[in-house]
Amino acid sequence: MAEIEKDAVNMEIFQHFYGETDNDGIVKRFPQKLAFWFATGGAGFCISRGLADKMVPHAGGGRIMTTGDTIRLPDDCTIGYIINHLLKVPLTKIKEFHSHLEGLHRIPHHQLSNQLTLSYFNSNVIDVNGYCHEKDPTRFRSVHCHLNPYLSQCVDMPRW
Repeated sequence: MAEIEKDAVNMEIFQHFYGETDNDGIVKRFPQKLAFWFATGGAGFCISRGLADKMVPHAGGGRIMTTGDTIRLPDDCTIGYIINHLLKVPLTKIKEFHSHLEGLHRIPHHQLSNQLTLSYFNSNVIDVNGYCHEKDPTRFRSVHCHLNPYLSQCVDMPRW
């Protein structure tokens, strides 16, 4: 997170691409002989204004769909293709972005406030005390109240 904060001052001018990858995060596509990094969309990613401006010829006005159809890959891979392959901007990996494809139960409770994004899928959720699973199957309400216990909507959360 410190990496993003350090660069935030220059986000308008410079080109930055932040995110986290699943598995090795690199696409190797043959016969097109493509190799590029992408950030997993399920975890989210951050693109500087300067980089977004540079992406317009490849992504603006619906061209992102055309680009994705051309390389035959999903949207998060298409973003990585445009940024890393076409524009030659590297991905800065930030471990505080979390996808539904990783074991979310491994994130320690004491580090929840340091995370930038959280995701979920079915039973792959943050392991945090709070509301019962019937009331909060995604655990997002419990995480929200864990981080903001003083809010009025959190006063009824069980505290174990």
